[in-house]
This record gives sequence, C-alpha cells and structure tokens, in this order.
Amino acid sequence: MTSRLVIGRVTAHVTAHTTNHKPRRHRRPFRRSFLRRKAAGENQGTSEALRLLYDEPNSVDQAEKILLALCQGQEAAESYCQKFRKWSVLTKWNEDALAAIFRKGLSESVKDVMVGFPTPAGLSDSMSLAIQIDRRLRERRVVHTVTLSSERSHEPMQTVSSDVFQSKALAQLILHFGWTWIGLLALESDYGQEGIQLVRKEIVKAGACVAFTETIITRRPDRNAPHIVNILKQSSARVVVVFCRDIDLFPILMEMVKQDVAQLIFVASEALATSTFFQGMSASLVMGMIGVALNSGTIPGLQNFLNKVHPSMPLGGKWAKILWELALIVNLSRRTLPVL
Repeated sequence: MTSRLVIGRVTAHVTAHTTNHKPRRHRRPFRRSFLRRKAAGENQGTSEALRLLYDEPNSVDQAEKILLALCQGQEAAESYCQKFRKWSVLTKWNEDALAAIFRKGLSESVKDVMVGFPTPAGLSDSMSLAIQIDRRLRERRVVHTVTLSSERSHEPMQTVSSDVFQSKALAQLILHFGWTWIGLLALESDYGQEGIQLVRKEIVKAGACVAFTETIITRRPDRNAPHIVNILKQSSARVVVVFCRDIDLFPILMEMVKQDVAQLIFVASEALATSTFFQGMSASLVMGMIGVALNSGTIPGLQNFLNKVHPSMPLGGKWAKILWELALIVNLSRRTLPVL
C-alpha cells in the first residue's frame, strides 16, 4: 500500500511538471552552441578540430585519414607543423607513430637533410629539427636568388669579398700555426670546388702538402659521409680545410661520432664558420673548429644613397628594381613608375 502511494505521488509530480513545461523552439544542444560561441574568438583550425571531435561520430578515423594524406609541399615547415598538431590531438596514435607519419609528410629537401641526423626522440623533437632545417634551406634559397639577380643586372647586390681573398686567408691561417700536412674537404658545387682549389694552390705555394681531397656529394642523403670518414680515419693528417655549408657538414660530423673519429681540427670557410646552425648541439661535434669571417663595417654615405635610390634612376635603378621586386613580390616591368 505504501509503495503504491509513493509511486502514485511521483507519477503525479512528473505528469504535472511535463504538462506545465513549455518546450523551447529550435533549441540547440548545449555542446554545439558552446563551440559556436567559442569559435568567434578562437583559431578557425582549432574550432574545426573541436567541432569534429564532439559532433562527428567517426572523428578519429577522419583525423587519421587527414594526417596520412597531409604533406608539407612548398609551404614552410611551421605551417605544416601547425596543421599536423591540429589533427594529431584527435587520433589515438602514440608519439612514435605520429613522429613517423610527420617525417613521412615532410618535403623531399628537408628529408634529404634530416636523414643525416640521429632519429629524433618524438614528435616535438622531429618538428623542431624539421623547422630548423627548413629555415636554413629557405635562407640559402633566398641568398641564391639574390646572387643570380645580381649577376643578371651586372651590378653588385652586396659588397662581399671574392673567394680568392677568403682562400688566401685560410692558407695564411694554416701556415700561421705551422700545419704542413693538410686534408681538403669541399662541396661538389662551384662554391666548394673553386674555393678548395684556390686553397690548395695557396698552401702548396707556401710549402705545405695535401694529404687528400674529398668531395661532399649533395645528391646522396648521407653526403658520402661513410667514405669521407673512412679517409679521415686512415689518413695521418689532423688538419682538414672544409669548404661547404653547415647542413652538409653535419652528416660528416655525425658519422665521425659513430665511428669514434676524434682529435681533428677543421679549418672552415666563411659560410660554415659564421653559421648558427650548430647552436644548441653537442659541443663535441664542433670542438676544434676554427675559420674565417668577413669583416663588416659602415660604408659612409651608403645609407643615404639607399634611402634615395629609385628604379627609375639611371644610377642604381636596375639594382633598386630587383630589390623592390624581391621585397614587395611584384613585377615592376609591367608598371609605370614616376620619375623622382
């Protein structure tokens, strides 16, 4: 009797409540409306990922498919990392799996350099290394573009000394310390081969001897490191002149650590000696390296000239046109510029 009375009261209460309650029209689920309100103040990509996570029943499968198809292409590594991070939070893959998929989607140029490095520990380390390599490659691309533009205009883009002076400086540095048994290591490009031949000429003229001459092959992912390190290991020369870029020497250094080759002195060209690429890395990799750097100074009157120069001017006009096109990303050949 008591249980029937309690049930009857509860039923009456629920009936009265539902009868008096007027349902709202077009009421949206709280979760979806909350995400839409947040989307106004958040990054669009993050909002999209959150919407997918909460609104779509197969969000994990979709995120994994997107990651497997994601590639860096021509975009910067930072942008690729942001997209990868956005979708990786929706997957159930572990850190090692995400790192492997991330490295697979990198551009071929970045992967070619990364193969000479030790495999990063996880996704964050892989992203940091990829960004560092990509930035350096883009810097070299910009320098190469400016150099080619300067050659086409027959006017100098920057006041940099010829490699002849750099080669003489390297030879003088070697002779200053009394080193007479020298190894030579150079990039296969014109910069490396021409530079190292100038060094050879200068040190031989001064009475020193060349123990070996080896080439860093950029077409190979390992930069020919195993062969080069074997030569370093077998040779009695303890001083090696290096004419190459920083990213091309690193695989050689890592192979030296792998084969336990030490007590070498590297005499580096300007492109390597002034590089910041090795900052934050183990000091044992670059210990014993010396080099030359170009002297910088203020050229009187240059700043005033640069502030006044214009593409329509007869003096410096060609140089200014190239600079403006590179800086502003426009084609001035199709535009009529006012004469100042």
